[in-house]
Amino acid sequence: MKLTAIIYGSSTGNTENAAKKIAETLNEDNVSLFDISSFDLNELSKYSNLILGTSTWGVGDIQDDWESKISEFSKLDLKGKTVAFIWAWRPGKSA
Repeated sequence: MKLTAIIYGSSTGNTENAAKKIAETLNEDNVSLFDISSFDLNELSKYSNLILGTSTWGVGDIQDDWESKISEFSKLDLKGKTVAFIWAWRPGKSA
């Protein structure tokens, strides 16, 4: 059975809500939901499918919890994995 991990970073809850909605929609026992702030990236080896979610700010800055972990991805072997990205974008307020 192929396992799916949905890993999100959310400052305001919008990306978390989107990730939860995707998990509910998939409605499968093989789907796990994780907050990137407390997720050990070495655990990715257990999963065949990855859905990575982040909010963006300003001119495309990624969510803070992702900022601290994104460089670790270059050290991981993701060969053979199916990866999807979700971005929850909220336009900034004009001055």
